[in-house]
This record gives sequence, C-alpha cells and structure tokens, in this order.
Amino acid sequence: MDGANRSQPDPTGPAFTGPVPASAAEAAPTPATAPAATAGPTRAASSSAAGAPSPGPAPSPAPGSAAATAPATALATAPATATPGGEPAARAGGGGQTGEAPRLLELPPARLVELRGMALRQAIAASEGRVLVAEMVAEAPPLVDGVTNGELAAAFGADLLLVNVYDVTRPRITGLPGWDENGAAPLAALARLAGRVVGINLEPSERVPPGRRATPENALQAVEQGARWILLTGNPHTGVTVRGILEAARAIRRVLDRDRLLLAAGRMHGAGAWYGQEPFLDEAALGELVAAGVDVVALPAPATVPGVTVEQARRWVEAVHAAGALAMSTVGTSQEGADQETIREIALMAKACGFDLHHLGDAGYHGVAVPENLLAYGLAIRGRRHTYRRMALSAWRA
Repeated sequence: MDGANRSQPDPTGPAFTGPVPASAAEAAPTPATAPAATAGPTRAASSSAAGAPSPGPAPSPAPGSAAATAPATALATAPATATPGGEPAARAGGGGQTGEAPRLLELPPARLVELRGMALRQAIAASEGRVLVAEMVAEAPPLVDGVTNGELAAAFGADLLLVNVYDVTRPRITGLPGWDENGAAPLAALARLAGRVVGINLEPSERVPPGRRATPENALQAVEQGARWILLTGNPHTGVTVRGILEAARAIRRVLDRDRLLLAAGRMHGAGAWYGQEPFLDEAALGELVAAGVDVVALPAPATVPGVTVEQARRWVEAVHAAGALAMSTVGTSQEGADQETIREIALMAKACGFDLHHLGDAGYHGVAVPENLLAYGLAIRGRRHTYRRMALSAWRA
C-alpha cells in the first residue's frame, strides 16, 4: 500500500480471447455445501491432524471432455465440511458457537474461489494463523511479462489477494487479458486465473477518486465485479481516520450482510492523519469496529509502524479476539521490500502475537511484494508442507 500513491504508466495489453466471466457469480458460484452462517466469533479451537497423509491425486479429465473445458470453479464439488487429504475439518468455535469448517490453507483453488462471507471467515479462523495475503496495485505494470502481479503472488504462496487503487467505475487490472476493455469483470477474472480469493481496498476519504471511496454503492459494485472481501483503510496522504473507517463500515454492512461479504477494516500506517502522536490506535476503537460489523481488523505488524512492539500488537490482537473478530497483521510500510531475514523476523513476531492473517503490501519494488519475500513469510508461518502445497495445487483439482 505504501507505493500506491505513485503515478502509473499506461501499459497496453493483448486483446482477450478467452472467457472472462461477466459477473462474480459466473466465476465463483456460491457453494450449496458451504458451512452454515453463524454470527459471533469464529476463532478456531483446535487443529486437525496436520500430519495425516493425503491420498493420490484425482484422475485428470479426458481432453475435450466437459470437465476438461469447464471453468475450474465448476469442478469444485467436494463437500465443504471435508478437508483435502481426508483430514477431519477443524472446529471453529468461540462465544458458545461451534461448527465444522475447512481449513483455508488446505483448500484447492477451485474451492478457494467459492468462499465468501462467513464461510470464508470460518476457513481463515480454522487455519490458525497460517493465511497469507498479498496486496497488488491494480494498474501497476506486471513484475514479469505475460502474467499479472496477482498470479505471480499466488504462485509464491499467497492465499488471498488484495487489489489496491482499484476504481469500481473504471475497473482495470493491468496484465489481465482484455484488461483495458470496457465491461470486463477483472476481479472475477483474476480470481479464476489465480485460483485465489480476491478483494479490494476502499478508502473513506474525499482525496481519492469517487470510484475508490468507501461507500455502500462502491462496495456493492465491487461485489458484482468479483470481490469476495473488502478492506476499509487508507493509502498515504489520504487522511483516512479511524472514525471515518468506522462510519464507512456501518454504512457498508447495512447493504452487504455477513453471508455476502467478508468486511475488513483498520490501519496499516498513518495515511497522512498520524505523525507520531500517541496512541497510533485507541484500543477502545477496536471494539467499535467489530460492533459495526467488521469481520477482520487490520493492524500494523510489530516493527513496521514506529512504536508498534510485540507487546502492543499482542494487546490489540487480544482486544479484537475478545470482541469477536479476526486480526490481520499488515506490512504496509515498504518493508515488504526488505531482506528475507527481516521478513522472517516480522512474520514470527506477528505469529507470536496471535494474528489470524498476515498481509504483505504492494511496495516491494512497486505494485507487489518481492515474490521471494512472500515465499519467506509463508515458510516462516506455516512451513514447507503447507507453503509448497499452496504453490503447487492445480486450478483443476477439486
């Protein structure tokens, strides 16, 4: 996010010749077998048998068959209460609520893109702090030609993608086939190509273009275009405040309930509204955000924003969990472009604080985190087994 305020070149891309879905529903239909929606906290109470062996791969569809030519999401027919490898689903509980939920870190791409709302939240909680989020700037040139930054981040282990500086009135993601054509649904297209859950940032600020503002209308439009989650936050120089985020969350939750949208909100850095004053974030505001309908509270990872220690971050996480939401650590200070030793240290500190998701921002160079740092972060929080599986799972595997 730290690099998102720079001016963008206007690259051109090849014309799209493949099937880009016209809506989010076409790319990733809501699964009939998704876990039942429940209100309240969904922290995972236990982990499934992580070391259980997995059976062999499912048979490949015959060339030219309907299964071979269908979108990857059409192959997602496994029940949502079973996890890959035959492991029992982790139990998500809290606040007197219990229910079976798959672990997001084990789901193949075909099932990842189906997740939304409470099913997505429960799958994150069941993964016990091993979910990796990669942010990318919508119109930044791809780091590698012929592939979007989102696909690149997915290849290096990201579970969720977050598209920054995305304008719902001018939907563009550079590098997608047909990215500059009107009427495209780039978020849904990216979800299908990368096989990941895709969301966007919206900002409660008059300093950003109307299509990027955190309004109910923009949130509804983003969901139509394929967003499965939205983060309310602020880029540098936007002047976004916690109060503005809170008001936007209340307004958006009134039109998009928990079954339709995972709503995240919080601060990665000062965004032009904080210059070293204490505190960076009033802990009382965390409970207000959750009461407003926020599912995931975004907070700076230790050693990113000045003064954010492990002890401070742990207090924030405890407050968020006590209020009934999940907590996401964020690296939005261009440290996503630091050396791998620094990345691993931040990752382990964030894991020790109890964060449920781990975010790396879009300013590795410019437009996405350094790919090797995504890999290093993933290895630190979940080891080779889960990291390599996420990198290797085919979009055709159900």
